Amino acid sequence: MPAGPVATPFSFPAPRTDRRAVLRALGATGLVLTQAPARALAQESTPAALARVTGETFIGETSDPETLVAIVLGDVADGEPRPARVYLCNGLERTIDIWLTGELTGEQLSLTADDGSQLSGVHNPAGIGGGATLGDGTSLLFTALPAQGMAGLYTVEMLAEGQMEGSSASGATLVGELTEEGAPEAGRYAYVVTLTPPTQDAVRLTITTATTEEGESRLILLADGHGRGQGKTRKSRDWIDPEPSP
Repeated sequence: MPAGPVATPFSFPAPRTDRRAVLRALGATGLVLTQAPARALAQESTPAALARVTGETFIGETSDPETLVAIVLGDVADGEPRPARVYLCNGLERTIDIWLTGELTGEQLSLTADDGSQLSGVHNPAGIGGGATLGDGTSLLFTALPAQGMAGLYTVEMLAEGQMEGSSASGATLVGELTEEGAPEAGRYAYVVTLTPPTQDAVRLTITTATTEEGESRLILLADGHGRGQGKTRKSRDWIDPEPSP
């Protein structure tokens, strides 16, 4: 399968004061990680029917320019720890596709994955800052800010006849269709997508995929319309690799 265009690094468009506030909280914990050159292995396949994830969402970049992080917190219940899920993905590179589960206790976030990956962080009014050590020893630092606008963690379904639909953990929805040309450009198919955030008007963007077969994927979308995603088709198990652009 031809490789898609290489995405250039991009910055999450949020106030610098907010990002510094998150990093100050991270420094206060004494959490320091050394980034290793190794890569984590992606999951063999995305489940045929992905469970919908909902909750308060934080989206951000990591110390690896190609890897994004999405954090979703469950509801608060009488002071009990909040359930938490984290997704790490590096999209077209197909080497980091990791789910971690755990809890937010007080301001401390702690999660683990089946492959031995661990993630910890500190939650403050600006967002969540922390670090992860993946199953192969790779270390990542991250800063995740509250999902605003189109930013979020999406479950996206590829449907028959060139249709696409999905929703985010924080309540945004998207619908799209294959462009009239329908022919791949550099091995990618383009879908014109209308995305409706819960708190603002609908926006348009393009999501390119490696195939038009039916299947599902996860997509981490930043507020500027760029992101990373991974998934597989239902029948052939080919990669979908959704890649959005504004």
